Parts: sequence; C-alpha cells; structure tokens
Amino acid sequence: MISIIRTLTAFAALLCIVSLHFLPAYAGDDFRQIEKEMKARYEGTVLTLREFWRSDWLRYSAEGKLLDRATKGPWTLFGKIVVQKLDLDPEKLQIRGKRIFVLYEDKGRTLKYVGTPMRVRIEIRLPGGQSKKDIVYNALNKVFLSRNDRLADMVPAYWRRFLLRKGKSESEKQTGSLSGNKTKASPKDKPKRIPIPAQLIQEARLIHRVTPTYPRLALRAKIQGTVRLKCVVGKDGTIKDLQIIEPRGAGLDDAAAEAISQWKYEPSVVKGEPVEVVAFIPVHFRLQ
Repeated sequence: MISIIRTLTAFAALLCIVSLHFLPAYAGDDFRQIEKEMKARYEGTVLTLREFWRSDWLRYSAEGKLLDRATKGPWTLFGKIVVQKLDLDPEKLQIRGKRIFVLYEDKGRTLKYVGTPMRVRIEIRLPGGQSKKDIVYNALNKVFLSRNDRLADMVPAYWRRFLLRKGKSESEKQTGSLSGNKTKASPKDKPKRIPIPAQLIQEARLIHRVTPTYPRLALRAKIQGTVRLKCVVGKDGTIKDLQIIEPRGAGLDDAAAEAISQWKYEPSVVKGEPVEVVAFIPVHFRLQ
C-alpha cells in the first residue's frame, strides 16, 4: 500500500513538473506571435501620440499614464513618431523610433511629415505581466491614437477648427457629394449689414504686445514662415476665440498663438460704445 502511495505521489509530482515546463512555452509562443504581427503592422509607420511630451524616453502604465515627469510641447514637434523597432515581452511593449515634424505647405495646402534625427523610446508596461493580444493592443491604444480617434480632440482649442475643417475637406475629396448638388445660403440667412459713418467708429488699438519666442527646434532646422490667425478682440480689449487659419508647423503656430493670446487692445468703439471686432493677425518667423 505504501509503495502504491509513493508511486502515485511520484506520478503527481511528475505531472506538476511537466505542467510547469509547458505553460510558459505556450505563453511564449503566444506573445511571440503577437510581436510578429505587430512588427509587420507598425514598423516603418507613423503613429500619433495622445499627449505631446518632450522627453526622449517615455514610460507608460497600461492605462496610458506617464510614469515619469515631462513637459508638453507642440503636437507638430512632439506628436508623431516613425516606428523603427518594436519589441514585446510578457512585461512590456517597447517601441523605438524617431520624431517626425509636421509642416504646412502653402502651395498644396497640405500637412506633410519631415523626418528628424531625434530618437525616442517608448515603453508601455503590461498589467500583471500579461501579453495577451487584447491586453497589448488596448495598452497601445491608450498611448497612441487609433483610427476612431481625432487629433482635433487632443490639441489646444486654437488648432481644432483648422484640423476639423481640414479633415472634412479631405473626407469630401474622397467620398464626394451624395446628392451632387451644392447648397447655397438663403438670402434670409445672410446677416444684414448696417452702414455706420466712419467718424462714429474708433478702431481697436494695440496697447500691449508680446513677441513670440522662436521654437529652438524649428530654429535649428532652419524652418521659417508665416502663421495666420483669427481672433475676436473683446469689449475689454482682450483676445478671445483665437484660431489658426493658416499654420506653418514645427511649433511656430503654438508660439504665435501663445504670444497673441496675451495681447491687449484698447477696444474698438462704435457710437461711443465698446464693441467686439474680428481681427486677422499674421505672425512672421524669419531666420536672421
């Protein structure tokens, strides 16, 4: 009887050893297959970060929270990377790549990508050391934008109308009009213009100007150009509803917007009363 018990105990121990030996092997085969799939899908492609951190080494939790301190920058400088190498192990997903600058082309009216030598390393910790497919892709989508996300929802307010308008025009180019007919505004919808004698109008006058700071990376890359903005000068002379009408990219737009948002005017006056007025402001960045 004792020998039978010893035999069963030894057999049970052998089963445990076999089980412990093969479980990691299945897990290893699983994440290696996921890694192979992700390499084929992402290496050589451009990805957009949800938040635009300046650091060259970014460590995230599986929920997309940055684990180290860093400061944010313009999305046209720190928002996009080209993936050069992707590695996956049971504890983390690691991506190595280079920063991509975004520039606006006046002639083609398009945003274009410009490669840089700026290296970046991104590490995403996986929960509980699990590298299952759904967990890995979910963690990736917490750090980068997916197809269902809009860049316009991630950027400062002064960028949103331009990006939404740009996205809409690109969509219309691809899909065309469903009806084939253009809609025209009804005469009733057009605002009435009431002429006011010039002597009763006092134009807004700039009384406090802040000069934009030339972004260091744009200066180093010898990028120059003009950023055109639109805003409302309020009754109190402050800047409201600031929008980028025509960007340049490479951080110049954000530098211009941040400076102009601090400008102060002596408000425009009509018939002795301060009124809000729309202003169009070009900001020129020139290399010396």
